[in-house]
Amino acid sequence: MENNRLKLKNAEIAHEVIVTTLELIPNCGDRIAKLFNLVAPSPYKKRLENFLAEVDRRLKLLEATRKIQLSDLESDEFFLSMLAKTADIAIKNHQVEKIKHCVNIVVNSITEIDMNEDLKLLFADYIDVLTPSHIKLLDYFADQESNLINIDSYQQLFQKFTEYTCILMETDYFKTFCEGLITRNLIQISSSVDDFSTVYKSIYLTDNDDDNAPKFRVTSIGKLFLRFIANLQE
Repeated sequence: MENNRLKLKNAEIAHEVIVTTLELIPNCGDRIAKLFNLVAPSPYKKRLENFLAEVDRRLKLLEATRKIQLSDLESDEFFLSMLAKTADIAIKNHQVEKIKHCVNIVVNSITEIDMNEDLKLLFADYIDVLTPSHIKLLDYFADQESNLINIDSYQQLFQKFTEYTCILMETDYFKTFCEGLITRNLIQISSSVDDFSTVYKSIYLTDNDDDNAPKFRVTSIGKLFLRFIANLQE
């Protein structure tokens, strides 16, 4: 992510240097600079325009179904905050999945009226820091949760994931992505589940001694997060 941001920042700097240089040309420099901006707009500007155009398209669809009034959004402070927050994420990313999630978040921040505002803002932060691989993994976990509650090891979990999704991933990456989801309370994995190193700990998710206690589950927060970043208009 940092490399991507650095490349984009360098591209933006290069663009500004060219525009500034062109503007210094006597008599016609300003006109050439404007023409250059039309032909080759800055990387940030292009991303922002594409993002806002898609947000506008989706909001008009909502208005057409009489679910919202676009004029009401102009004074909606929370909507404006979410729009600014997601726009900032979108222009920093080349990953199509993240940009789509950002659009979905803006739209769903309006329609998901029962969801806490703090949670919506938190989920926007999650999109900023989580990778598309995190989201694909969480999607799989939510879809296959009933088949994972009795897993015995990360190796077994990894095998089920790769067999079902056909996504190739190193075990170290898989464990790291799982920990990223656990840290944000999107999933829970019992400490009784053996690591790839087969280290065993006999503690279940719950504090009781029930041998049937689940060893894996997607949390309610995890399920809300997936709903919030999804395109609910499809």
